[in-house]
Amino acid sequence: MIFQPLDPLGNKIGGTGTFIRNFIENAPDEFAIELVGISSNKKERPVGKWQEIKLGNKEFNFLPVLYISDENKRTKLPLISYFAFNLLINRSKIRTDDKILEYCRIEPELIFKNVPNKKILYILGNVRDLYNPHSDIIWSKLPWAYFKLEKSLVSRMDRVLVVSKNCLEFYKKQYSFMSDRFSFIHTFVNDKKFYPYSSDKEKVKKSLDFKKKYGFAKKDKIILFVGRLERVKNPFLLINTFNNLVKRNINIKLLVVGTGSLEEGMLERVKKYDLQDSIKFVGVVPLDDITELMRSSDVFLMTSAFEGMPISVLEALASGLPVVSTDVGEVKMVVKNGESGLLVKSNNVKDIAEAVLDILKNKEKFDSKKCVDSIKDYTVEHVLDRIYKMHYDIVV
Repeated sequence: MIFQPLDPLGNKIGGTGTFIRNFIENAPDEFAIELVGISSNKKERPVGKWQEIKLGNKEFNFLPVLYISDENKRTKLPLISYFAFNLLINRSKIRTDDKILEYCRIEPELIFKNVPNKKILYILGNVRDLYNPHSDIIWSKLPWAYFKLEKSLVSRMDRVLVVSKNCLEFYKKQYSFMSDRFSFIHTFVNDKKFYPYSSDKEKVKKSLDFKKKYGFAKKDKIILFVGRLERVKNPFLLINTFNNLVKRNINIKLLVVGTGSLEEGMLERVKKYDLQDSIKFVGVVPLDDITELMRSSDVFLMTSAFEGMPISVLEALASGLPVVSTDVGEVKMVVKNGESGLLVKSNNVKDIAEAVLDILKNKEKFDSKKCVDSIKDYTVEHVLDRIYKMHYDIVV
């Protein structure tokens, strides 16, 4: 039984939703899965009622405890607080007998701390980033309060899986009495959905169709960004970097996929720099469209202030798209300088722009095969098999 404020059939942007959907969709047949989440369509997925739904070929039971019309819009209070409150209200509908309880946030454990079930916590970021000034998590205003809450609950976990090696070491020291329950896991990419075009000829043809669709010229080079438009992604650095590139009089366009609280501010900056004809904001798009965008673009650009191991980077590389990224989190494990992309140590606009230009001018050096090879150990098959096996281990 998974607890997460997520509509599995909704359009929520972010790695946590991708992680959970892939976990469910690829689970072994003998895994009976239940998800307690939220609904973004109360007519099709009514709140407070268990229903059977499907991801891929996997059927599972779903109980939405809360309705949110737009999962990508920030709520007045943190969404996790509304979710935890509604878990409490619907507690009588949630039978936990003989189930492994799974969380991607520690807060729901407040409702279930007294049940004796096996429990797993996934840390899909780096908790130390609560101290990062770019953090938009409400706990970053009171990090001491978060750690106090966490300390009271984390000892109840049978396994804690962490996607950041730096964060893993922090936890092992912080909770040395249970250090053997912490382990590192890679995030992963579904390489059955994200893969390059089969030939250069196909890429040329599809790329022309893609450019025509978005009003770009044949000669334009396309920079792609996919993610939440929030402080963690440092989207103003993205705009500033692109502005630097445009000043060099090259044929270049930026496509921004995603939405968030900083979108209005970004649009204002685009207008200030007179970049309206060079940047397109397309909002939230279906997964199939994202795969096409990644296959057809020239560079994937990420300017994040901090990360764990961002799934969007893995998806870009799996699609054969080289990546330019700030050197954050575990990105260096897959973005190999001079092969699958370039890492930039600083947040200097000029340095990031130079890295983008390097890839555009030396495409043969950053070919799609090198990109795909860089994520061969980060596919669903490699990573999830280990996680599924762990579930068998903890119930033996």
